[in-house]
Amino acid sequence: MIVENQLAIPFLQWLPDALLAFVAVISVLLVLGSMVGFLSVAFRQGPTEAVYAVANVLFKAVPDVMATSPRRTFALAKIAFYEAMRNKVLVAVLIFLLVMLFGSWFLDSKNDSPVVLYISVVFGATTYLIFLLSLFLSVFSLPNDIKNKTIYTIVTKPVRPLEIILGRVLGFGAIGSLFLVLVMFVSYAFVQRGLTHEHQINVDSIEEITAQNPIIQNGEVIAQIGDTIGYRGKTTEDAHHSHKFEIYLEEGKGSAQTDFKSDHYHTVSLTVPDDGIVTADSFTISPPQGMFRSRVPVYASRIDFLGRNGERSVDNTGKSVGIFVGKEWMYHSYIEGGSEMAAVWTFKDLSPESFEETLPLELNLSVFRLSKGDMSRGIAGEIYFRKPSSSLQVKSEESVRVPFIVKEFEIQSLAVPRELGGLDIQGNPTENKIDVLKDLVNDKGEVELWLQCTDTRQYLGAARASIYVRTPDSSYFLNFVKAYIGLWIQMVLVVAFGVFFSTFLNGPISMLTTLLSIIIGSFKEHIFLIATSGREDNQLSVGPIEAALRVLTQTDSKGLDLIAADTTNPLLVYGLSALQWIDYFVVLALRAFSNLFPDFSQLNFSNSLTAGYNINFYNQLLPQLLTAFGFVLVTSLVSYFFLKTKEIAK
Repeated sequence: MIVENQLAIPFLQWLPDALLAFVAVISVLLVLGSMVGFLSVAFRQGPTEAVYAVANVLFKAVPDVMATSPRRTFALAKIAFYEAMRNKVLVAVLIFLLVMLFGSWFLDSKNDSPVVLYISVVFGATTYLIFLLSLFLSVFSLPNDIKNKTIYTIVTKPVRPLEIILGRVLGFGAIGSLFLVLVMFVSYAFVQRGLTHEHQINVDSIEEITAQNPIIQNGEVIAQIGDTIGYRGKTTEDAHHSHKFEIYLEEGKGSAQTDFKSDHYHTVSLTVPDDGIVTADSFTISPPQGMFRSRVPVYASRIDFLGRNGERSVDNTGKSVGIFVGKEWMYHSYIEGGSEMAAVWTFKDLSPESFEETLPLELNLSVFRLSKGDMSRGIAGEIYFRKPSSSLQVKSEESVRVPFIVKEFEIQSLAVPRELGGLDIQGNPTENKIDVLKDLVNDKGEVELWLQCTDTRQYLGAARASIYVRTPDSSYFLNFVKAYIGLWIQMVLVVAFGVFFSTFLNGPISMLTTLLSIIIGSFKEHIFLIATSGREDNQLSVGPIEAALRVLTQTDSKGLDLIAADTTNPLLVYGLSALQWIDYFVVLALRAFSNLFPDFSQLNFSNSLTAGYNINFYNQLLPQLLTAFGFVLVTSLVSYFFLKTKEIAK
């Protein structure tokens, strides 16, 4: 799995821009709302009365909102909660339990990635149920109260419109939260129970491993040719798979990991009995390991690519890139084997106290072959560490090179010793070993990791997230909870939008508009990229007019600017320039429109969970929580004005 979405913007870097965007949205909505209110009243009563009416509403709104009572708000939330309970919404929990009870019957038990399968099922079922539950509760409550005139019981009391809005959001959010908590524990038990299994040793598969040559240790021969130095074998087939293992003995004991299958492995331990006869009872097999992981990666602050001449390679935007090998998916940049090309990751503030003897790295590299080569061996690469200098071309002290074979299509672990042989600036070996995290760190706390491909006519592809330092894993259950917090945020947003639309639309129309908001929020980046071709030329985004022109001309490079450059007709030049600026403003409008809706795709953390990566609360969850709070606040304030202008609220 590509983990680029793990490279979240640091919270303190995200916060100023987010606050600025929030203030801008509030300001724009205030101006637009005032204009709409002014025009609405002006057509009926004239501009003078319109100015007075708008000013009156705005001036009265400030003290009215500030006087919102938490006690009355929570009382109304309690009423909304009981209303939802009377509507038997917890039937959704029973439906979910039925899905979990019989769902395993219909799952592909031979799937190569059972963790992905089980997590997808529980999160998919939870998402659909919580969306439907939140949708029906929020969009029909207020319109039904107005239709049945039961709302008069509330508005005749000293209750403010904002308290009615917030009471419903809090009440329906509480019932949704109760549903999610129950479902979360059921889902966790379902995943654990469905994926936990045990293996035994297949007695018929046990074979002795004998020494092919004498084995000498500390000047002493510890094994002659033909002596038994270990055992290999297979486990029994359970959960539609089995594992192979090889254990090498030391003083009659040994342990090893089995091969990796179905997202996990087992640890097999062997103790040879005093009589020397190894049976199935001599082995001990652990439960599945590596299946429920929660990696905590430390990513590089940046990545640079060096070209064939050993200098930093950049594109026309100034971004450092490698070679383009013709793949449509341009996530990776490639470096050529047997050349001066290299990919350089700059890590910052790696604490030496966190890594005692080794620096655990994980690699997720891509391979592009110009020749078939030895397919069984794989592509060879090497990494080494350098002390950062002012320029990548300036020689500096570095470590010796650590060779490895790239494993394609999987995350590869590589434990690099902290102390390695060193090379000085002239490239000569140093007398003593150097500590990578102390001797090669500059004044800024940075250290460089260099990657090169050593096989000629082969290429290695890399991105910033392709190599990272792995720190100790966090709790998988806690990670599971954080993924469900993402679902909870989505539920709160659906409730807020449902209540918002229900203040000025009837129930069915409110449901349709809320559904449309969910769809736009789930695919708004895709919608924006389709409208703009996902391109930016000459600092002007390619909009729908130019995108349509490129489709009609069957070219990706013949833009409006190039057409204008090829003509000498001044009217055509001005016309094409005008179209380009129209495209620019259309793109701005599309971006502004898409920002009116929450990005639900950013709230789906199930991919990080299935891939075994920790969901960072500070940089991933906290920004989404604050964003959701902003949407709830804005929709509640706008709903206040809609409800305030209704006759029932006067």
